[in-house]
Amino acid sequence: MELPALTEKPESICEACRKHVQAVVDDSPAVWDSLHGALGDRSMRAGQERVAGTKNPPIPIDVEVDAVKDALADWLVAAAARVAELLNVDDPQPKSRIDREQRRIVGACTKLVSPHVDALLAAPAESVTVWRKTGESRTFVDKTGIDICLEIVRCHRVAHAILGDQHIHQSVQLPCPNCHARRCSRTVTTRKNGDVDDLIACAECKSSWTYEIYQFRCRRDAEDMEDAKLEAQERQSFTELIEQERTARELAEYLLAELRWKFSLALDCPNISAAEFATAVIDVKAAS
Repeated sequence: MELPALTEKPESICEACRKHVQAVVDDSPAVWDSLHGALGDRSMRAGQERVAGTKNPPIPIDVEVDAVKDALADWLVAAAARVAELLNVDDPQPKSRIDREQRRIVGACTKLVSPHVDALLAAPAESVTVWRKTGESRTFVDKTGIDICLEIVRCHRVAHAILGDQHIHQSVQLPCPNCHARRCSRTVTTRKNGDVDDLIACAECKSSWTYEIYQFRCRRDAEDMEDAKLEAQERQSFTELIEQERTARELAEYLLAELRWKFSLALDCPNISAAEFATAVIDVKAAS
């Protein structure tokens, strides 16, 4: 993202660009560490003279990596200064340009800026202090909050172009929405152009999805399972109710048959008393 997408409101960016800026800011310490790993510890700066008493030249360094590494730290410092001004708090101040201090300042600035990216993007143009290319002095430039964020994004793009594709593989075994085997793993690939591929792949059935689609499939399957569970519970309750009704009906039929038998017995037995006969008739009518 070299420039933000056009929006109806001037000096603003679209939601997709805002999310991209947020992700870039949050990822800055990791990018700085990757550049640091590619460059190695910097015990001397470019242009530094030989160590006294030796004939060895300065340790060679990759000037391009060194430049983007410093630029990323500079613009994070500028972003933190602008956010600190908006919040009326102290901003992190770098004490030197050595790697250990730069790592600390990158982490501190990211921690301050990350929760307030929206406020930074809305900040108007003001002077910010950045190091000159020589790294020996500072200068002032006018930048809006969006300008500062885009400089950080640019540093990330250059860093990814230098470092090449980066792969982060998570070997955690996730359930597969297709075959249900717990053999899915996640791989995040950062391309040279800054694009990110976040994929889930199943080693069992060889299916694959983007992480967003995988999450959607898992949520849908969970909802289907819950619906099936509720349907099974309702079916069980209905079956139990039918069984109770059948048992009650069979019992009623048995009792009615018994009373009818008593009534028939009373008709066939002339010696039965009138009271017993009347009782049998009343019981049969009540049961019917």
